[in-house]
Amino acid sequence: MWNRVKNNLKSALLRTTSSIQQGWSSLFHAQSWQDVDWDALEETLLLADVGMDATEKLLDAVKSYKGDMGPGIRAHLIQHTTTVMKPFEGTLHASPVVLFVGVNGSGKTTTLGKLAALWGDQDHRIHIIAGDTFRAGATDQLGLWAKDFPMTTGQGDPASVVYKGLMAAQERNDDVVLIDTAGRLPNQVGLMDQMKKLYSVIQKLRPEQGCQVVLTLDATVGQHALVQIENFQKCVPVTGLIMNKMDGTAKGGILIQACHRYGLPIYGLGVGESVSDWRPFVASDYAEALWSMPKTDGDGL
Repeated sequence: MWNRVKNNLKSALLRTTSSIQQGWSSLFHAQSWQDVDWDALEETLLLADVGMDATEKLLDAVKSYKGDMGPGIRAHLIQHTTTVMKPFEGTLHASPVVLFVGVNGSGKTTTLGKLAALWGDQDHRIHIIAGDTFRAGATDQLGLWAKDFPMTTGQGDPASVVYKGLMAAQERNDDVVLIDTAGRLPNQVGLMDQMKKLYSVIQKLRPEQGCQVVLTLDATVGQHALVQIENFQKCVPVTGLIMNKMDGTAKGGILIQACHRYGLPIYGLGVGESVSDWRPFVASDYAEALWSMPKTDGDGL
């Protein structure tokens, strides 16, 4: 099973790894250190949104390598990246309350559905709250994922819907409540304030249980993902990140930069639309997928 997961992750990161491979060809095909184009290595990582600090550390890791040119360099990079990312491995447990936040199109509803299916298969009693009361069709979309679980819906103030849903879950003895929210941009002050109100309702009704606040991000937006992290953290206590659409971008290095800058745990990666496309974040798997690049003609590595 885990070999299949790793292979699927490699496939998902193909655009990112192919982009890096092109820029790092001077290193991976070099016969000596004099053949390496250091400027090209740096530029490639920056274009992949790895970030300046992480890029400098990766280049330092290459320069500290004492082995022969060839496959050993990739192995060294995999080991280095694993070490750097290991502290950010986060586990999203089936918690009493999980609140999903993020901008429009970041994959909140899809992620919620995947986790509902996963935890439902583990015999948890799932209750879903449709807190997106603004977007036309939002409840219908969530209903496609929630067909096997009770769901609280409503119109108007999402905080009222969340209140009603939490009370219903308590009456049913449902042990996991998943709350969808409307997508909102960080500069939409009214909507951000509304999310604060929604969170305060959770705290009043479930003060002893706490709440996991999951920020879903779209990897294809690159640097703007960092803006989202910064602003959502100011609004609600984000407990961890889920990076979606890793299969659709050449900028998959944004995950590394997000870790370096904000230090939040990464709960998982979204690499597709089906339930099986959910990937808990494992640093070694990510590093191997990032640096185990596809072979090209004449590449004997």
